[in-house]
Amino acid sequence: RAVCKMITAHEVLRRVFPSTLQWVLFKHHTIVVSQRKKLFESRDELQEWAQDILEKYGEVIPGTSRGDFTPTRMDEYWPDDAIYITEFDVDGDNDVYLGHILLPEAGGDEFSGDDMQAGLLSRKRREEDYEGMNVILTSFDDPPPSS
Repeated sequence: RAVCKMITAHEVLRRVFPSTLQWVLFKHHTIVVSQRKKLFESRDELQEWAQDILEKYGEVIPGTSRGDFTPTRMDEYWPDDAIYITEFDVDGDNDVYLGHILLPEAGGDEFSGDDMQAGLLSRKRREEDYEGMNVILTSFDDPPPSS
């Protein structure tokens, strides 16, 4: 019987997003990724910017762009696991990617791997991160991949 390796949100970030991008990962796996040309010079500066983005776009308001989501199952990377990255609307702000990483175990036993369900769970987790603003990791904390 094959041993199932637990996949982490950090692993998803490293595998899916280019290493040149700066990012912040929140407690419930909301991600804010900078697509700005100018890099942040410190962890504090990046974290403050990401918290401002989450403050601006994190609250869920159904029936508006704050309630919209686009879930994508990461079959290209993990064909046997229901791992999703859900993108959220940021009113055309090209400097930021706001999303959520949903891992199979985070959805609980009731998670079937359905796109709509993934989007709704991710939106709920985004609002939890909006309420808590707890950063757990940034690209400044991430050691470069070993060559």
